[in-house]
Amino acid sequence: AHEKRIAVLSNAGLPPEYMVDLRDPRVVHDDLLLGEFAVPQIHDLDQIYFHGHIYDFVVENVYVGIEDVVHALESDKRTKAIGSYLKSKMPKTEMKNKKNIILNVGRYATFPNKASVKKQEFMIDAFKKMCDLGLKDWEFHLVVSFLPVDKENVVKLKERIGKYPIKIYENVSFEKLLEEYKTSRIYWHASGFGEDLSIHPERAEHFGITTVEAMLNGLVPIVIDAGGQKEIVQDFESGFLWTNDIELIEKTFLVAKDPKLFERLSKNATKSALKFSTDTFCQQITNLFN
Repeated sequence: AHEKRIAVLSNAGLPPEYMVDLRDPRVVHDDLLLGEFAVPQIHDLDQIYFHGHIYDFVVENVYVGIEDVVHALESDKRTKAIGSYLKSKMPKTEMKNKKNIILNVGRYATFPNKASVKKQEFMIDAFKKMCDLGLKDWEFHLVVSFLPVDKENVVKLKERIGKYPIKIYENVSFEKLLEEYKTSRIYWHASGFGEDLSIHPERAEHFGITTVEAMLNGLVPIVIDAGGQKEIVQDFESGFLWTNDIELIEKTFLVAKDPKLFERLSKNATKSALKFSTDTFCQQITNLFN
């Protein structure tokens, strides 16, 4: 059990016994002063006070925007559980659909030195090492987008696979990409590996939107400790960071062999990814200018 977290959208109209002390540490946001609806960390809330009504709020691991909350409240002020409304409206990752798949999503391109930007060759070799070390019943999927000029390099990438359980999907549809996110368990990212980032910091991932997309879909990120990745993933909390192939392999084995560890990291990753939602971005920009 945990102490209830409350969002106060408005104290106006509450009967005296329900008035909220805005100094209460459980109150994560008072909207009354801002004059607009904006609740940070909304997935952690237990109750919402809204125009004289109190609503139970139980939603876990579901992306919810404040506009959906307000719509639900204004549509039916009698409801006592808007969580069911939101759960039916917003997508949710079904863990029962997860398979033993490690995923990487990225374009194929090369630097002037001919090294690949996203390090697909390195990841293929790392997965092959894992198989040689005893990894069984797992697959590595690479979703690769590329221009015609790089077709020959993608062919060489396929030749590198050999007989290992590795699949490469070329220039896929958005629907196929979503399918890969929904069915995979682990996400790898290696941009910047093997590069001198003190000279070429641009060769690391500046942000890493595919990592966030993977986390929102319940994948555990195991990503290079460089560039924007280390600001997205909290090591041992919402995934793992690594600096060399040994760390990548060891940490992937940990998640692959421990269902409870996967479940904990997956839930944390999903919640952590909400920091990068449109609602959070807009609220931070609003706070900046206010």
